[in-house]
Amino acid sequence: MAKAEQSTTDLTSNTSIDEKEQQSQPIRTGVLVTSIGIGIFMSALDESIITVGIPKITTFFGTDKLHVQWTVLVYLLVIVALTAGAGHLGDRFSTKTVFQVGMVIFAVGSLLCALTGYSDHLYLLILARAVQGVGAAGLLANGTAIVTRFTDDEKRGLAIGLTALIAALGVVVGPALGGVMIQYLGWSSVFWINVPIGVIGFLYVHFAIPPTPSLEKGQQKGDPFGSIVFAAFMTAFITSITLLAETTINRPIMWSGISFGISILLLVGFILWERRIEFPFIDLKLFKNRKFTIGTLCALATYVALNSVAFQLPFYMNDILNYSTLQIGVVIMAVPIGLGITAPIFGKISSRVDSRILSSIGLGAIFLALLIGSLLIKFESPLWFYVIIAAIIGLAIGTFTSPNSNSVMSSVPKDELGVVSGFLQLARNIGYTIGTALSTTIFYLILNLVMQNTGNSDELAVVNYVPTVKILFGILGVFMIIAIILSAFRGPETWHNNNSNSKVVEDTEPAK
Repeated sequence: MAKAEQSTTDLTSNTSIDEKEQQSQPIRTGVLVTSIGIGIFMSALDESIITVGIPKITTFFGTDKLHVQWTVLVYLLVIVALTAGAGHLGDRFSTKTVFQVGMVIFAVGSLLCALTGYSDHLYLLILARAVQGVGAAGLLANGTAIVTRFTDDEKRGLAIGLTALIAALGVVVGPALGGVMIQYLGWSSVFWINVPIGVIGFLYVHFAIPPTPSLEKGQQKGDPFGSIVFAAFMTAFITSITLLAETTINRPIMWSGISFGISILLLVGFILWERRIEFPFIDLKLFKNRKFTIGTLCALATYVALNSVAFQLPFYMNDILNYSTLQIGVVIMAVPIGLGITAPIFGKISSRVDSRILSSIGLGAIFLALLIGSLLIKFESPLWFYVIIAAIIGLAIGTFTSPNSNSVMSSVPKDELGVVSGFLQLARNIGYTIGTALSTTIFYLILNLVMQNTGNSDELAVVNYVPTVKILFGILGVFMIIAIILSAFRGPETWHNNNSNSKVVEDTEPAK
């Protein structure tokens, strides 16, 4: 009981500090979102912009896909491994400082990536991409935390929704922008562009955002061993997923199983270590918070399904339907347009309406889009059919993401905002990575089954491909059903009826 009273006292103290900061140095929502948005957009953009340049990079370095794929994987893996830690550092020292340091590291990493265009060693590009990932982790983990800190309950949902919109735009715009730049300026141009953007973003944040002193009380020891074990676990787990889709090595399933087994052992060891030390790398007690746990799981399931579609559909439209790049671009752009409509609207509504309801509506809309694709997609489907599916997905993403993020971020004390923000970004990046690998594995398994009945020849490519895509969409719909069920059990939101302090204490109090 004394512990709960102390937690309430600390939270009230921290809230008062934040309120004084906001009163003395008010920040307009537009300035806050755009200043943080530059770094978030830049890091999200680089998750996808390089994918269209993989063939050019492969030719340039005279290598194969098995080795060059690590230029993509290492970036995501480093982000997955370090995002939670970067959020913890933001809470311990300063979210603004860690965000700015992340922007500097990202710009330096981008410069190193661009300079590898004058080298003939692929491993230098892979190492440079790892540096980029370190910077991106600092940006992604602390961006939402800064937005949350400098907004009140009324404006927080809108600000988080706009921030989520910027991140989503970076991922969606990446392939189209990268394709144009690589075609006319070479593959290294996608890295050169980040250098001036990083400098501008650093200065904008420096002058636009007030200082964010540590939210922690007293000195806190670090947990370097825990962070290393966690990074090793995530690397082994994601590697096990990607190996399932690998066709250029002997016995990929065996190696995938070995990697997965290692990841399980590392996860068990990590949990045991975190439970015994005084200052853990990840506070496992956060998972006693039902809104935090369910919100994170829903986000993970959603990103797995969405990135599966985003990765597979362009191949289908290009290889089977023979659509032009412009036509594919029209379909892809329907996603950010739809997202741009609903993200700010439902972010603002989530400040007054139960996020459980809004998030479930968004998840249901994603399921509807997948169901339409699973039942109605066929070779003769016109272009507008795919535009409608993409638009529904975009509208659904905005409907789900903003209320879900607002629910999670509003359910924890302010001294844990950086860690929770890091977990949300962690779920997104894990979802993107798993979605790409898992959908590819499922696709080829289904395709092999279909070919056993129809045969394998160039003439039967369309016959084999269309039912494979339909079944894949149906399987992905199962992820959405699971997410909808989970979302319904997150519990009703109470913060809009009570003050935020009492709500935080109620939600985060350990279950008796």
